[in-house]
Amino acid sequence: PELRAILAEVVQGALSPLVAGARVWELEGDFRGKTPSARQRDRARALLDLALEVVGDAARAAAGVSPAELAHGDLFEDGAPGDVASLREALDGLLAARADLELNLDPQALVDAGLLALAA
Repeated sequence: PELRAILAEVVQGALSPLVAGARVWELEGDFRGKTPSARQRDRARALLDLALEVVGDAARAAAGVSPAELAHGDLFEDGAPGDVASLREALDGLLAARADLELNLDPQALVDAGLLALAA
C-alpha cells in the first residue's frame, strides 16, 4: 500500500519523482534476498512492477475504459494523466528500467529513472 501511495502522488503531480524515489528506500518492508543489494533489487522490482500496472491502467482509462473497471482506476477518476502517446513513453521508460534491473544495474538509479518516466 505504501508503494502505491507514493506512485499515486507522482501520477497526480503532487510529489516530485526524485523525492518519491528517496521515499521508496525509507519504507519498511519484507523484501527478499540474502544480501542488502538483493533486497534493494527486490524493492525496486516491486515498485517498477506496480508502476507498470498503474501505467497500463492509465492507458486503458485514456482509451476509454471506465476507471471503475480498473485495478488502479481510483487514480484516474479525474481523467487519465496524459494521452496514449505520453503513456506509451512512460511505459517504454518503465520497461527499460525493469529490464535493466535484471542486469544488476543500480536499483536506486533505476527506481529514479522509472519514476521520472512515470511523471513525464
